[in-house]
Amino acid sequence: MNSPGTYNTSPAGFLPGEGDRAYIGSYSGFFGTDPNYQSTNYVKVSTSVTVSQLKHQGTFVVRGISAITEDASINLVLSPFNSYTNDQGTQTNVVLDNCQWDEDFHLSINVNLFSKVSGNMYIYNKSGSSREDPVENLADKKNLYFDAGYKIEVLPDADGNYNSLYIMNAKSDEVNGHNIHTGDIIISSKIKTGGHVFLALDNAQQAVAGYTSGVIRFDGSESNELSATGIQLINGVVVESGMKEGAQVSSTAIQIMSGSTFRLLASDQVGDSASVLLKNPTSAGGLGGVFELNGFSEKIATLYLYSDPAQAMYGIVDFGQNNVEQVLWASTYMLGGNIIVDGSQLIIKNYVLGEDHLFFNESLDDEKLATFVFEGYENGYKIVENIVEHEGASVYEYTLAAIPEPALAGVLIGVAAVAAAVVKHRRRVA
Repeated sequence: MNSPGTYNTSPAGFLPGEGDRAYIGSYSGFFGTDPNYQSTNYVKVSTSVTVSQLKHQGTFVVRGISAITEDASINLVLSPFNSYTNDQGTQTNVVLDNCQWDEDFHLSINVNLFSKVSGNMYIYNKSGSSREDPVENLADKKNLYFDAGYKIEVLPDADGNYNSLYIMNAKSDEVNGHNIHTGDIIISSKIKTGGHVFLALDNAQQAVAGYTSGVIRFDGSESNELSATGIQLINGVVVESGMKEGAQVSSTAIQIMSGSTFRLLASDQVGDSASVLLKNPTSAGGLGGVFELNGFSEKIATLYLYSDPAQAMYGIVDFGQNNVEQVLWASTYMLGGNIIVDGSQLIIKNYVLGEDHLFFNESLDDEKLATFVFEGYENGYKIVENIVEHEGASVYEYTLAAIPEPALAGVLIGVAAVAAAVVKHRRRVA
């Protein structure tokens, strides 16, 4: 697509090497360095456009695309690389750069055939541009959609090994002194791989003043098929899951690392046999992740507080600010990796006594219970274990009970002593 209304969808005559860029957009120029490029020049898309037979192993940039109807979309179909041999250690990037679509515009990427390449695959959602774009354009959130009907599949290489898949929102760039706001990545398609799946921000600079990063959201109706490592959230990314029709985001594991958040948009998003790890990787400095129920309920196999380096760390289970009953039900609670238990905390946030419930299939020992911190109930309450019936099963509920005031405690002890004496007297009479 070289200019507005002009499309060139023929296969490229050469294979870009590692680090090279191929462009779809306005005034791309040779190697994307056209000196006449203006940020206000856009290819205006009004219907569905499919660009196929793209053979590529470097960076693929969608630049200067503008949608003018709700039916506008672009479908990129990238071809396999198995006819090329010089592809070891390379990666594929897809970058959105200076596009002007709104939240109704879809850019679909059919990556089923990417798996033939050796090297990891990266897909970026980059809002704005490093060029001096008009300030009014910076607040636009450009979303990247993986539409239902496609699948993101990574197959093993020639040696039977799987490469990693990275789906990333890019970091903030400064343009005219204003920080860029990235859009969301909405995944309605199915992810299938035996390799690692990383969902991430491009870096950990999410705390920059004025910077708003988009979320990565699952909303499809077909369950992902993942390896034992499941999906891994890194660098403070926020991932939301609202899959439909019983579909689940992972039946193996959700690893929530380094300040990242996994937020439910519906109940039963994670498989009953899956693990949720609030995990502190080597570089996170004791910071795990946040598992946010957000008004919904979830049943899982294992809740982990897990640290790679040998140190104390913390993770958060957030019941959310709401007025509905929620249940987090795990078969087991584990302290994993090289975690130093003394000082480590499982912070239970926004817990409402009598409304929210934390269930386990097993009775937890004192070492595990010592990590529990019910935020807002640190003073005047103690953690208690109750055996209750839930969905036909006997489970251990961990909740709170008020600690009596000292004066009241003395009265209760006196009453108990009198009652015991009465009982003893009655037994002698009998």
